[in-house]
Amino acid sequence: MRNKARLIRSYFIFLLSIVLVSGIGFPTISNAANVEDTSQATAHIKSTLKPLGKLDLSNQINHLKLNGLDSLGLREVTNTEIPQNYVPATDSSESITVIVELESDPTTVYEATVPSSATSSLASHTNILRKEHSNFKSAVKSKSIAQFNREYTKVFNGYSITLPANEVDQLLDLPGVKSIYPNDEYHALDIVQSEGFTPSMNESAPFIGADKMWDSGYTGKGVKVAVIDTGIDYNHPSLKDAFKGGYDFVDNDDDPMETLPDDTKPIKNGNSYDTSHGTHVSGTIVGQGDPAHPDAGKGWVRGVAPGADLYVYRVLGPYGSGTTEDIIAAIEKIHR
Repeated sequence: MRNKARLIRSYFIFLLSIVLVSGIGFPTISNAANVEDTSQATAHIKSTLKPLGKLDLSNQINHLKLNGLDSLGLREVTNTEIPQNYVPATDSSESITVIVELESDPTTVYEATVPSSATSSLASHTNILRKEHSNFKSAVKSKSIAQFNREYTKVFNGYSITLPANEVDQLLDLPGVKSIYPNDEYHALDIVQSEGFTPSMNESAPFIGADKMWDSGYTGKGVKVAVIDTGIDYNHPSLKDAFKGGYDFVDNDDDPMETLPDDTKPIKNGNSYDTSHGTHVSGTIVGQGDPAHPDAGKGWVRGVAPGADLYVYRVLGPYGSGTTEDIIAAIEKIHR
């Protein structure tokens, strides 16, 4: 009798285990007894869902909109970018200069993405740029709203143009426009001296080990260096033989001489009218002087690479100030 009771208990446990397992894998089985039959009182709803194996989400994905992306520092990716204007809004009709960026990549950027042997591709891209520029210029001229200043195609694709400040937004509607930026003003930093620090090359060059490179025969010979700054005093004895040319984007000529002193010009915002920053930077790089023999004809300034060739582009004029449009133009010229 005891064995029979044990056998019945074993079968009961086995059946209970089956029910529990069925309840885990198929929840509707274990809950069926507790669910009231409402089939007679509930209206039938026709499902619009497709079987899982045939589910097509292509349309839904194309129209998917995600909320809260801004809070995550993300943005929705779209095929077409909306032109952006980063110039502060104003009601003033005073003329300002802005930088307009067009949609296509500039040529230098494009060239970096295709094989050097793909000459036909490069030619095709150049033609695209020409057409893009032509369409934009025609649109601007048809509206008579702006004056063209500088054109860019190498490292930046677009223009610097001057127009009334309250009409800048009109540019967003023109063909090919990607973004509009302010023509910001830049200033050369002051050359300062303080305790424990000096800008003198006879101390700073050895500090970084330049003298050891010179002793090993490395002087920068054969290297071309471009300095984009306030210009250069190319008559300086330590620089005159290193200087090979350049351009002045402030006065738009081939003479990148520093702004010379003028006693009639007042101090402005703590800055003198004349400049010297570009000359100092040039000396840091290519100065050919000899600190031990400053009277030998080349002065005392010896730069890090005294054998290099120097090209200087003046973009910062009186008081050491300049603008975005000239800086971009200088970088463009270097790449031509």
